[in-house]
This record gives sequence, C-alpha cells and structure tokens, in this order.
Amino acid sequence: MPLPQGQLVLEWASDLPIPYLASNELLIVEARQEVEQVVRRWEVERQLRETESRRAAIMFASLDAIIAADHAGRILEVNPSAQQLFGWSQAEVRGRAVDEVLGISGTATPQHASSDRFEEYLLRCDGTSFPAELAVVRTTAEQSQGFTIFIRDLRQAKEAEAALVA
Repeated sequence: MPLPQGQLVLEWASDLPIPYLASNELLIVEARQEVEQVVRRWEVERQLRETESRRAAIMFASLDAIIAADHAGRILEVNPSAQQLFGWSQAEVRGRAVDEVLGISGTATPQHASSDRFEEYLLRCDGTSFPAELAVVRTTAEQSQGFTIFIRDLRQAKEAEAALVA
C-alpha cells in the first residue's frame, strides 16, 4: 500500500504509518530503544521463568532428598523426598540450621562444599538414625551464597552388603 507523503512505516514496532518529521527523529530513536529494552526485559523474564520451572521440576521429581540452605546454614527449601525421608514438613524446617535438622555436626556447610561425596549417619524427626551419602554443593547467586545438599538413603545398600557378608 503506498504511503502518503511524510509517512513512514516502522517495521520494528508497528506496520501502522507514523508521520515522519525531522524534529521527531530523536523521539523515534528513543522510542525504539525503549521498545528494544522492554523486549529484552521480557526475554530475560521468560528465561528466568523457564529456569525456575526446570528447578522446581527437578526438586519435585528427584528420588534423592535435596536441601537448599543459605550461607549461614539455615534451610531455605526441602524437596518432597527430603520431607518423606526425614519426616519433617517444609514449614517445620524452613529457617532452621541444617546440622540441627539432620543431626550432624557441621559436615554439611558451605566450607565442606565440594564435588566429593561422603557418608554420614543422619537423624529423622523421630530420632532414628540411618546411613546416607551426601554431596554438598556451593551455590552462588548475584546477591547471595548458599549450598545445596543432595542426600541418598543408604539403608538398603548397607543391609544388602551386610546380608552378603553374613
């Protein structure tokens, strides 16, 4: 469709004709920059939503217990497997010290974070202990640090091992 004289189509934002005046050129450039900035922000927000969705799916579906803690060792979040394994609800442990909840003495802290795995006896909320394999991983975000503990219940493996020895 031919445009009337003095009209311009801005392909990046609209297919509607916009009057073009030399004095409005700066306004058009600024408007384009603002639109591009909004589009970039939407894209970053979309990526953040996707990342959070993947993180939530991993936390929910993991067969191993997962505990996320802040830099001071206070529990931020536990997954359903951790709730089932330890007998604590999310509300009961949020904000409490990891070592207190797990019944360990400082082995699951940011200072111990590494890719190495180690074994430890942990406590359930009823006071019974069980053997577990732990991996403590440091997590660093822009404004905060913390750690995530991955816990695997070793009871069945230890029982099978004892049965072979007997």
